[in-house]
Amino acid sequence: MIDGLGLNEPQKFIGTISTEIDNNQDAGDKEFIVREQDRFMPIAKVIRLMWKSIPPHAKISDDAKELVQESVSEFITFVTSEAYFRCQKEHRKTVTAEDVLWAMSSLGFDDYIVLENGKFEAYFKYVLDGISGN
Repeated sequence: MIDGLGLNEPQKFIGTISTEIDNNQDAGDKEFIVREQDRFMPIAKVIRLMWKSIPPHAKISDDAKELVQESVSEFITFVTSEAYFRCQKEHRKTVTAEDVLWAMSSLGFDDYIVLENGKFEAYFKYVLDGISGN
């Protein structure tokens, strides 16, 4: 990991977790520790994606690989958290593709939204309704 950034320690999170082991126990805000291998996108997948974006003769340092792995993982967490916040406000438990697109848009990542083959027409409707004030 990159020393000095506090990324070596296990991360503590406060969040809602549910358990199926004890149905009498209420799910609520509990502290839990997320292991590093569960917190980051697998390094092999990150490296594979990095190799696709550079020429075959180029090299990637280990520090660069780790930095991209941590950055991508943080980005996913950031966007997903925002999408889940929307779900909580609407009293829903399931994060949908629309929620993720909304989160990316609200966080200023509109340029990174990729819509394929006419999917997510509801997203366009949502955006247009927001613009027109409906």
